Amino acid sequence: MIEAAAQTLLDSDLRDGEKLLWAGRPCRRVMTALSLKIVALLILPGLLAFAGTFVLLVRQGFAPKSWWWLILLLIGLVFVYNGLKALWQMRHRAQKLYAITDRQVIVKPIKPNSKTPTLRLGPGDISAITRKPFHGTAIFNAATPGPDGQMLHFTLFAYVKAADRVERLLQNFISEEQNHE
Repeated sequence: MIEAAAQTLLDSDLRDGEKLLWAGRPCRRVMTALSLKIVALLILPGLLAFAGTFVLLVRQGFAPKSWWWLILLLIGLVFVYNGLKALWQMRHRAQKLYAITDRQVIVKPIKPNSKTPTLRLGPGDISAITRKPFHGTAIFNAATPGPDGQMLHFTLFAYVKAADRVERLLQNFISEEQNHE
């Protein structure tokens, strides 16, 4: 069942006579769980490294006798940077609407004034789909020939429920183009 809100967002992207087959968003439960893991495994250890650096510097009267404080500070910086980067990517991904029609695959930002353009792929734009199960959802990666003939691989849909149906629709989408060639 396609939500009315998704249908409304996608109306401007559909051509005359085009039929919306599926629309969805990344699973919020999985996105929340991943965000908590990122905080627990990257950001908190990074902040602890910062705290350790401060304690080490205070104990040495802000006149360190070794380079351990710098190493600890750099480790903390790397952890916090990678954690914040991962959270930003999760937030960016969570604000997408995915859709499959009988003529195109659409990845659209939910926010109307987003600087991220809507991605529209026709049947000839995708040559392969791979599915990676992930905590009751799936990540779908696509491959398409690049300008130099090399295959470009990218994540098309992430953390999607109803993965079997989505995979079947994507495979049918690709095979229809191959049958027309």
